[in-house]
Parts: sequence; C-alpha cells; structure tokens
Amino acid sequence: PMDAKIDTVVRFDASQSRCGEDGACRKFEWDFGDGTYTEPTTQPFTNHSYREAKDYYKAVVTVTDERGRTAHAYVLQKIYAEIFVSFTRTPDVSAKQNVIFDASASHDAYGRPLHWFKWDFGDDTEETQWLHHPQTTHVYNKPGRYRVKLIVRCHRTGQLANKIDEHVVESVTEIDPEDELQEELDEAGG
Repeated sequence: PMDAKIDTVVRFDASQSRCGEDGACRKFEWDFGDGTYTEPTTQPFTNHSYREAKDYYKAVVTVTDERGRTAHAYVLQKIYAEIFVSFTRTPDVSAKQNVIFDASASHDAYGRPLHWFKWDFGDDTEETQWLHHPQTTHVYNKPGRYRVKLIVRCHRTGQLANKIDEHVVESVTEIDPEDELQEELDEAGG
C-alpha cells in the first residue's frame, strides 16, 4: 500500500503468499493495527479505511495452510490528514509598494498552525527559502497579473500542500515634479 489519507479505502494484497506443500494458503486474517480485525477468509485481498492519521500502522496478515500452520507478514501503512492552505494579501496595491501576504489561516487536519512556508510570487524573482512564519512581504516592480503560489509543509508529518492564487498589481501613476509644484502654487494662490 502507498501513503493514504484518512477515510480513504486502502487495498491490502497477500496474493503472493505461499503456504504448505502445494503453496496455497487456505485462510487469511488481517489485523490493521488500529484495533480492527477481519474474520478469516479464503480471499487474499481486503480493504480497510483508517479514521486517524498516524506515521505508521502495522497491518499484519496471518495466513494458514492446509495443515493449520500459520505464518505472518506485515506492511507499514502511513495515514495522513489533509492540510488546509489559505492566504490573503494586501488589496489594491500598486507597483513598487509592499504587498503583505499572510498564510496564518493555514493549518493541519487538527486545526494546529503550520510552521513551514515557501512562496513563489510569480514575477520571475527567486522563490523564498522555507520560512518559519506565515507572513511575508514582496514588492512587484511592474503592474500586471501574477500567479502566487504558496507551499506549506506540516512539521509533524512532512506532508506538503499548496495553493495558487492570481494577484493583480495596479500601475503606478507617475507624478511630474513640475506638476506637483504648480499644484502647490495654485493652492497657495500664486
């Protein structure tokens, strides 16, 4: 089995097991490592869903041959929970201004905060290193639409998740210093 999410059906396969003189196993019994067991069956396959995340459950199959002799094999099954990824940004930002990105609402499946964040701001600048805090700032040099990508990593499980959002940076209105001086003179009555 591969890593699986909580409540996902995991298929276990003991069909390669060999028992007794003829190699055929007569009975298969499963202990999934979470307090759940199967009744004996003649089928080498079974399905199971785990309700809680855990680094590894030890799933054990017990096979029985035609003489009643048993043997055991096991597999370590990792079960993980979904990570919730979310971020906000400062609205209505023009080019050459700080944009504040905040991923504080991101959390693991149990509502606990995350501690690893990596940002790609979509403007050909190098993505950030892994940051240990959910807020960061970035300055866009040109107006445009940018695809911002946030990658988070759960420090408990190592699981990665990401979110991509489009960010629009407005153009900057350039002010001519002579126009600004004329405005001040007009206001002063001169």
